[in-house]
Amino acid sequence: MRVTDKSSWWLLGLLAVIVQIPHSMALWGNGNYPTDICVYMRCADWIQDGLIMYRDMFDHKGPLVYMIYWCITFLGVYGVWLLDVLILFVTLRLTYRSARLFENEHHSMMISVIIACFIQAPFIDEGGPDWLVLPGTMYCLYIFLKHWQDHTYCSFSEICLFSAAVGVCLATKPNTSAFMIPLALYFAVHLFRNRDWHIFGRYASAVVVGLGAIAIPVTLWVMRQDNSQEMLEAYLRFNFVSYGAPSWIFRILSILAVTAICLPAIYCYVIYARSTERKNWKFAFITVLCLFTLIMNGYLKNSYPHYLLPAVPVFAMLFILAWPAIKANKRLHQFTVYFMLFVGVTYMGVRTYLRLMPFPDEQTKTAAVYINNHIRKGDYVAVIEPDDRSQWNALNPSYSLAYRLWMQLDAKPASSLFYIPPTLPLEMRQKSWEQIREREPSYVVCTNVHDSVFVSWGYTRLKEINIYNDYFIYYKP
Repeated sequence: MRVTDKSSWWLLGLLAVIVQIPHSMALWGNGNYPTDICVYMRCADWIQDGLIMYRDMFDHKGPLVYMIYWCITFLGVYGVWLLDVLILFVTLRLTYRSARLFENEHHSMMISVIIACFIQAPFIDEGGPDWLVLPGTMYCLYIFLKHWQDHTYCSFSEICLFSAAVGVCLATKPNTSAFMIPLALYFAVHLFRNRDWHIFGRYASAVVVGLGAIAIPVTLWVMRQDNSQEMLEAYLRFNFVSYGAPSWIFRILSILAVTAICLPAIYCYVIYARSTERKNWKFAFITVLCLFTLIMNGYLKNSYPHYLLPAVPVFAMLFILAWPAIKANKRLHQFTVYFMLFVGVTYMGVRTYLRLMPFPDEQTKTAAVYINNHIRKGDYVAVIEPDDRSQWNALNPSYSLAYRLWMQLDAKPASSLFYIPPTLPLEMRQKSWEQIREREPSYVVCTNVHDSVFVSWGYTRLKEINIYNDYFIYYKP
């Protein structure tokens, strides 16, 4: 089949749907929801019920994350699947448009397919700010490549959308804007070098409009929630200040995982470096752009693989720049295409196993149904995880039980820390226990590690239900 710019629309739409078939929140999903999605969806539901974000339930992402999930709660969990399909389609469409600046329709579609394969590596856990900012960062790549070749100025609308993309990053998770920072400096240097103050005024007004388009609704929403103090404390403390360190084993493993995901990008960078003049400023700029983005999005703090999602434009850019040298060598071209297709199929298989294969969640549902049938409206419930999260086994059904259980409970959290983020400061854990003690939840779900605590508080263990031999339900007679 011959690919054309017109047919690329429905081909990329079909590709986005295919890649999103192994999605736990599709109609055919198995309920093994990713941890972060459970947090965002539950917070959105509680906001609908009148609870205040950051005050009544804690999470450290920017307010735009919860605004977006709040807007799609009327569609239920299936709305997340539709949102993710749309995000992926826009991302792939912008990848295709970026590649078309250099290649014909056939090769541009091939690059888009490769990116669709590659994007699944850090995409095992869908959703979250790293995923929500992806269309914006990919758009920034497009206008950068568009104006990089001929050094022309950007239009008002392009700078406006660029600024709006930065605003989305700042209102979700600030380090996701790392890719835009060198690009913004590039446009600024280009502007000041030519000393065109009329264009400067156009750029400045576009920046104000773009940032305002994001900042104004977010600010109004925060003011409506009356939670600006709590929001700023969580946002600044957990996104700009180091708040703890994971174990050195976890740190090494996460860095190795991130590095493994980056190997195809390193491969393309080497090909690009060998095929271009390495002493010019363009090569130096691309190198700095890649390193800065990967460090800020991949290697800081916990180094979770999905943190690399905002760096996908870097991988797309390297594939685009290296493609002329790749396609010029038949063996290199075949190896690249077949290897990336293998990567894509492999990760599709992993995601299918995690999100579509039968998932033993009956005990969680039984616990949720029991609690929902025995509580009154407005009652508090506490779900307490082990203090040491290394006790959990990722292959055990009880892993992330707290998140999946909260998705099914019709109750308010006894503590704003309804889940325990990694490396949580000790004083916040203590505050959580104080809230639980003060609110006296009707039911508590926790491991037997805390058995003596709740027995001393007058709770009794429910003997009829034992969740995965790890968690128990406690109630007050």
